[in-house]
Amino acid sequence: GITLIENPNFIPSLVFASLAWVMLETSLYRRNHPSPWHRCELFQDLIVALVVGGKSVTESQTIEPNQNKDAIDEFEKFWMEKFSVANEEAAKRAKANEQKQIEYEIQEEILDITARDKKNVEIGQIGKAITDIDPFKKYLYPIQILLEQACKYLRCVRNIITWKETYFAFWITFGSLVLAVYSLYIPWGHVIVWSSRLLVWTLLGPWMKLLDIYYFRPLELLTEEEKRELQKKKEVAEGLSAKYAQEEARIQIEEATKLREMRKYIYGKYSMRVNVINLDRHLDYPLPQSYTFEAIRSRPYPSIRTIHGQKLDGEMIPKLS
Repeated sequence: GITLIENPNFIPSLVFASLAWVMLETSLYRRNHPSPWHRCELFQDLIVALVVGGKSVTESQTIEPNQNKDAIDEFEKFWMEKFSVANEEAAKRAKANEQKQIEYEIQEEILDITARDKKNVEIGQIGKAITDIDPFKKYLYPIQILLEQACKYLRCVRNIITWKETYFAFWITFGSLVLAVYSLYIPWGHVIVWSSRLLVWTLLGPWMKLLDIYYFRPLELLTEEEKRELQKKKEVAEGLSAKYAQEEARIQIEEATKLREMRKYIYGKYSMRVNVINLDRHLDYPLPQSYTFEAIRSRPYPSIRTIHGQKLDGEMIPKLS
C-alpha cells in the first residue's frame, strides 16, 4: 500500500500482475488436485509449447484405475462437509425468511380487514393494493432471458478462471504478465496529466465562447416560426434515419431467415450450434476407475483432412466456410 501511494505509476502494473497471480494460483489449485482427471496443463509447459511452435513438451501420462482413490475420497469428503454446512446455513436463512413472509401476510390480512371497514376507502383501491401481488408479471420473461445470458457469461468466466478452458486461461495469464512488465516502463503520471490537459484545454478553453456566439446564440435569436421550421427539419431527418434503420433491420432479418432455412435444407437434423467454450452448468469428469495408456502405432498418422463447418456465407448463393 505504501509503495502504491508513493508510486502511483505502479497501479496499472499491479492490476495486471494481480490478475496473473489469481490465474496462476487457481492453476496451482487444479494441479494439486488428487485426481489426475481434474488437473490442468502446467503454465510453464504451455510457455515452452508456445516457444517451440505448439509442439507437445510433456510426456503422455499413464493413469491407472483407481489411482489416488483414498486421497480423492478424503478430498471429496472434506468439500462435502463444507457444502453441507453451507446448505444448513442457507436452509436456516430460508426458514427465517419464510417466517418473515408469514408475518408479512398476516399483517396484510389485518390491513385488508381494517381497510374494508373504512368507508372512505374504495373497494377497487383495496383490491389493487392488497391482491395485486405480481404487478411485474409481464416483465418477468425478458428478465429471465437476461438472466440466462448472465448465467452463460458467469459460467464462461468460471471455466476460464478455474482453468477448465486451459488455452483461454493461458492467454489471459500470459497477456497479463506481459502487460504488467510493460506497464512498469510507462510514465502513467505524465500520461494522465497531459491527457487531462488536452481534454480540459480542448473542451474548456476560452475559444468555447466562439461556439456560443456562432452556434447557440443564433438558435436563441430565432423566431417562433423559424424554431418550428427547424423542428420540422429535425423530425424529417429523424424519420428518414429511422426508416433507413428499419429497412436495414428488415434486410438483416431476411438474410438470417434465408441462411437458416438453407442450413436446414442442407444439414437437416444435423444442423446444430457448437459452443467454442463449454457453458454447461455441471462438468463431466471420468470416474476414478477410468484409465489411460499410451498407444503405440506401427503405422504413421494419416494426413490431416480439413472438414468444413456449417457456417454459410453469401447472399443468394451461400458458400461453405
